[in-house]
Amino acid sequence: MKKLILMIPLLMIIVGCSSASGLHKFNNDELSNKTEGLAFNPQLPTELPFEVEQAEFSHPPKVQQPYKTLTLDFYGVNKEHLTVLAVIGGKVSSTSQEEYQEVLVSDNSGKYFVDGSGNKTLRWEEGGIHYILEYFAEQSDTKVAKDELIEVAESFK
Repeated sequence: MKKLILMIPLLMIIVGCSSASGLHKFNNDELSNKTEGLAFNPQLPTELPFEVEQAEFSHPPKVQQPYKTLTLDFYGVNKEHLTVLAVIGGKVSSTSQEEYQEVLVSDNSGKYFVDGSGNKTLRWEEGGIHYILEYFAEQSDTKVAKDELIEVAESFK
């Protein structure tokens, strides 16, 4: 009986910590299969800040350019929209004059920015691929914190 009484608070702490971030598991197998055979194979998220209703990818037609890109769009059940742009073979630069906040994504240096509409952008490089993660906040009532975007980036596998 004493063991049971001691285990209840421990279980409550474990359950509370596991759902503290509010991220939802995302099985990226289907998207991963669709990206096979492309010019490069970017990592994909395994957690997102909302329940995904639809996920799709696109890439521009083959044109002579010094880099290759792939765009992944995730749409949530409550009209959330998150985009991942993966770029290889060139430097990604911002046309915005806004100041980005330096952040750490796993062991990589990253940059975070929130625009006037509340859209959030996170940039980082891993394995020679530049990633830009953008959450379109004006389309949804779902609030996504900077730490959650960083957790999404760290879930890429």
